[in-house]
Amino acid sequence: MRDCPDNGMPAGSRFLLSSQKAATFGLRGILHSIRQHHRAKVQSSLGANVMTSGWNRSRMAMTGVVLLSLVLRVCESAQASEALERVVAEYLASGKMADYERAVAELRRHPERPFSGCVAVVKRVMLASISKTTSPGAAVCVLPSGPGPSLGRYAVRIPTGYDPGKKHPLILALAGGPGDGEKYLPSWERLTANTDFIVACPVAGGTMWWKTAYLIALETLADCKRRYNVDTNRVCVTGVSNGGMGAWFMAVNFPDLFAAAGSIAGAPVTRTDQSVDPGYLVNLLNLPIYFVHGENDTTIPAKYDRRASEILKEAGYDFVYEEVHGGGHGVPAAYTQKLLDWLVKRTRNPNPQRVKFRKRMAEPRTCYWLHLGKTRRDSFVEAQISNQSEIAIRATNVQQMTLYLSDALVDFDKEISVRVNDRVAFTGRRKPRPEVALKTAKLFEDTERIYGDELAVSLQAE
Repeated sequence: MRDCPDNGMPAGSRFLLSSQKAATFGLRGILHSIRQHHRAKVQSSLGANVMTSGWNRSRMAMTGVVLLSLVLRVCESAQASEALERVVAEYLASGKMADYERAVAELRRHPERPFSGCVAVVKRVMLASISKTTSPGAAVCVLPSGPGPSLGRYAVRIPTGYDPGKKHPLILALAGGPGDGEKYLPSWERLTANTDFIVACPVAGGTMWWKTAYLIALETLADCKRRYNVDTNRVCVTGVSNGGMGAWFMAVNFPDLFAAAGSIAGAPVTRTDQSVDPGYLVNLLNLPIYFVHGENDTTIPAKYDRRASEILKEAGYDFVYEEVHGGGHGVPAAYTQKLLDWLVKRTRNPNPQRVKFRKRMAEPRTCYWLHLGKTRRDSFVEAQISNQSEIAIRATNVQQMTLYLSDALVDFDKEISVRVNDRVAFTGRRKPRPEVALKTAKLFEDTERIYGDELAVSLQAE
């Protein structure tokens, strides 16, 4: 298994180099077309043996002036776009406030630029940052922010025919036992051999996924999105045993990152002396899950998954539970294939109209388009958007929150109303702002979650 090639230069630097080349070749193309146009005119005139009169000379002079004016406008536009893309790339690469302020200032220099055009610039910069030199096959990548080569790494499978210009789905697969992703990857290579899935198997380094190793899993996903052209609406998380518990943990706490989740011989608990808490599963409203368990599993008993299936069924959530009759802690390979076949068909909705979010850890504070600010212990929010303008929120133990809005969620031509716990929290018009698009592009690192507005809502915890 080879090492992942170093990304070389920072994402912003890679984009800046490519944008400079594009601008140069684009201008050359324009000038070449103008020269060809004039050459054709002259040849046509000579071929027809037409004498050039004063009027014709004036007309040609006027044509030259118009074409020169066009070239100057194109050059000015290209220079403005290059300047904007440069500062956007610098901010997305560094995350520094000074770079953000420069990018915002550049955006505001062109108030005539439509908001959709600003979003297109941001997306173009993000996609241009992806490595263009990736080779298919298996490799081991070192995480740039990992604690060291013993922990901060993951094994990855790049599909045959990988095209950096095309989006590819990804499976984040969490190994059981000590969480050795390098040993876990070969089984997923066989399973996904005939698919276009990227498979990433982080190395837990002997810790439980639901303790601190989940941070390695999160950074693995983030690194994959920076290196490869990942379809962020088709990212799935799965695992077996300890990895199955980790898949439950990731799904419940970070549902907005995934299209679906799968667990084999896992459980939605962190200790085997616990019972399954219905409140622990409430965040799965928009995330389907497929879980499999052996009937006679004595390592992680099936009773946890049985109880989870009862809770999810009562809530009306999207799930599949299969129990292997007579099975132990391992399950036949056919069930893993069935799980994969199910995962392949799932697609995330990055902006669901209804969200439920119970926050039990310091992080995350964001679930889809909801961000919780100041909270108390065991905070909970349920939010519903109706008619692309009416936002109704139920909140407990929350004192401040931010709503990220886009035209996928609201109609900015309508008056927006927000009610929290049956009280009016906001009524008025909102409009998309380029600086919010820039901020959320860095915050989520996801081209499908770039928002146009952020609305702060203050309330008393109840």
